[in-house]
Amino acid sequence: MKWTIKAKLFLGFGFLLVLMGVASFTGLRFVGSINSELNNIVEGPVQEVKLAGELGQVMLQIRRQTAGIILADSQERRRQLVDEIAKLRTDMQKTAEQLRKHLDQEALTVLGRFDASIADYDKISDEITRLMLQGSDLRGTQAASGVETQSAMTRAVALFDGVGRDAGRKA
Repeated sequence: MKWTIKAKLFLGFGFLLVLMGVASFTGLRFVGSINSELNNIVEGPVQEVKLAGELGQVMLQIRRQTAGIILADSQERRRQLVDEIAKLRTDMQKTAEQLRKHLDQEALTVLGRFDASIADYDKISDEITRLMLQGSDLRGTQAASGVETQSAMTRAVALFDGVGRDAGRKA
């Protein structure tokens, strides 16, 4: 069978069009999967940084509410602040649990030390609250300004910064 030039050109261009169509379809399919993978890569560290920021905000709010207990002029206001602190502690625990789902083993170790420092701070804060609610303003104020309270919060802040840096380093 003898092919004319017209048939050969038509067959050649047809083959090229089919080949370009297959290449385009395959390329688009892979681009879609790359976009999905890229979103997964970005979402993890972004979520970690966001949760670490929320954890820091809640920690600061607890510290402010504890100071508010010391400065409150009535027992009723102090009780309100105690209730707010209890809610904030619950929020902090929920946020920490969410953060744990995204962290690697090294960051989990740092978060564990952060939790221990917060537990120390909470014990001291609870003692301050107890003294203030009993009306022992002077002893409560002295306990709040003590070295143990400052040391516990300083350790917690330093560990929190470590968790935040670790999450940010992954981003």
